[in-house]
Amino acid sequence: MRAIVLFAALAAALSACVTTNYKPYEGAAVQMGTGGARTSIAGVDLWEDGTPPRKYLVVGIIDDKRRNEALDRSSFHGDIAKKVKENGGDAAIILGRSELFRGTVNTGNTYGTVTKANAKSANVQAYSTGVGIPLYDVNSKIQVIKYVAE
Repeated sequence: MRAIVLFAALAAALSACVTTNYKPYEGAAVQMGTGGARTSIAGVDLWEDGTPPRKYLVVGIIDDKRRNEALDRSSFHGDIAKKVKENGGDAAIILGRSELFRGTVNTGNTYGTVTKANAKSANVQAYSTGVGIPLYDVNSKIQVIKYVAE
């Protein structure tokens, strides 16, 4: 049973599609942030729940789409940091995330025994178990920013 559930989860994770697309932003003015929660990955600041407490310029937008699976979640921050560096940014502000239910991966097992009681009847015992694993796509919108010297 565990092997089947593990296989189903692994198959769902491996079949997931991750896209991290960058678009340049035009018309940005210098902005002053107010502070927030910061994580640094590979020299790139990732800001969540706020903005950097300094002046910055928005240089692009990242649209990220991935499955809400362990393998995809674990690479999110690294993928964003890489895309920020590739496009000349210093940091990123995670604007928001949304989830879209895509369905489930289901598996089940049935075990049974048949015992013949006499020539006309038989006793049957059956046990069944099942597991459904929900699949979600997570869509994130991220600003790529460049710090402005003061």
